[in-house]
Amino acid sequence: MAVPTIEQRFIEVNFANSLIDELLANANIPVWDTNRPSVLVWMVLQNAAGERTMLTADTNTQIVNYMQNFASERAIPIIFPVLDFEDRQNLSEDSVWALEEQAIIEASERYGADSILTGRLHFTASGELVGLWQFIFQGQAEVFDGFDEDLNAYLYAPLDRITNQLASYFALVPEATSQQVVRLRVEGVSNLSAYSALLTYISGLGLVDTVSMAALDGERLELELSLVGSSDQLYELIALDRDLLPIQNSQAGSRGVLHYRWTR
Repeated sequence: MAVPTIEQRFIEVNFANSLIDELLANANIPVWDTNRPSVLVWMVLQNAAGERTMLTADTNTQIVNYMQNFASERAIPIIFPVLDFEDRQNLSEDSVWALEEQAIIEASERYGADSILTGRLHFTASGELVGLWQFIFQGQAEVFDGFDEDLNAYLYAPLDRITNQLASYFALVPEATSQQVVRLRVEGVSNLSAYSALLTYISGLGLVDTVSMAALDGERLELELSLVGSSDQLYELIALDRDLLPIQNSQAGSRGVLHYRWTR
């Protein structure tokens, strides 16, 4: 008896970014730019016998895979320390377990992350997962409990919490924010390729509405930016990358000019 052939049909859908952005703006829904803050994760696990080990991809594949999948779904960069000799010399399992804020900050400097999530997880003999989390962002440390009987649920709670916190900090409601014009002075733009890359980068920042040339002098140029946010928000958004490095305190600036060096 012949097996009937099942016809399969597919539909290809394309989305117009500009139209979606317009709908979100009309609905006063905050928009989180594609330039996302990174999160460095330190974690120590303790078994029922009281033995403590650092989280690694080799020995704790399930935890690392879950966090990486979460990062992919929510489009947030998650970084894991390499745990080489330098890391282990700077930060011990006991220091992470004790959530020693200063030691964790100093050990994290080499990674240049925008925020730090530190966790300790105890697998009890009864199968419960008990621990603490510490989230360091913008110079502030917040500690909160962790408790569950399911590993994925235990991991989801802090990741969802910090992602929502970062989103609420960086997301903008364009229609709710008065437009501001600022000048951006950039050094180190040595050729046409660098100029083109700079304009592409600046234009791609979510709160930048328009970009125009204001002045050009050798490898230095000034751009006039029309923002749907504030200059402070622009400063923090640029700080998430390493393409533009501040030459001075660009938040204050001179004559309202934000001063940077192009490094790409």
